[in-house]
Amino acid sequence: MHSTRWILGALLALGCNDVGPSENPADSPPTAATSAAPTAPQETFTDGLEPVETVVVPGYDGKAVSVDAGQLVRITDVEGKQVGDLFALLRDRPAMYLCTFRSRTGNRKLFPAVGESFVTLEREPILTFLSDHSPGVHDMLYATCDYQTYARQGIEDHPNCNQNFLDAVSEAGIEGYSWAPGPVNIFQNSTVASDGETIETGPTLSEAGDFLEFRAEQDIWLVLTACSYDLGDFIDGKSKPLKIEVFDAPEEDAD
Repeated sequence: MHSTRWILGALLALGCNDVGPSENPADSPPTAATSAAPTAPQETFTDGLEPVETVVVPGYDGKAVSVDAGQLVRITDVEGKQVGDLFALLRDRPAMYLCTFRSRTGNRKLFPAVGESFVTLEREPILTFLSDHSPGVHDMLYATCDYQTYARQGIEDHPNCNQNFLDAVSEAGIEGYSWAPGPVNIFQNSTVASDGETIETGPTLSEAGDFLEFRAEQDIWLVLTACSYDLGDFIDGKSKPLKIEVFDAPEEDAD
């Protein structure tokens, strides 16, 4: 069993953009987590702070937000059961982005974990996961959905996170992208099955008001898309809003 898990980790470390959403994550048997796992109380880094910027990402949409190094970011599931595809791009070099396969190998983890940093293609920290006030399941294995994801199921021109990423970066004046990088899929209920080989994806468990906190380690564009995969019960049948809040770090935490 340990050998198969090691092989899975080694294969996934090669990159995630070819994995695709299964091609249909909602059609996977819902054998991932089915209820919130108990978690120890965690510090909240943004309580008592006033956001310097608040952006609501509507369902079936994406937004890019400029975040300075050291600033804190809080992402909230507004209505519940909503996955978000999260990206980070260096502001002075947008072609250098948060790399999920470098982050997996660097942290020796298949899934995001509090206290760890996501890194760029050059293995430099770009975003740190500070706290998790949700059921605690997230993903960085699946690629974004795209037009082909739905066309293969007979649905044409369906909203998708790949196009929503491209629209968001274009609106921010960022050029050079023709495809989205591998995302960090926040609130996505993905696990590895007991066989050590199969990725299982179940209904999203986050509830209204659940939130995550991050710290920017460099000046970045933070890009977030509200997952559009409304088939089955993956996101409870429709794409819903996510809220981004940006905060200046408290004085005592600033360098």
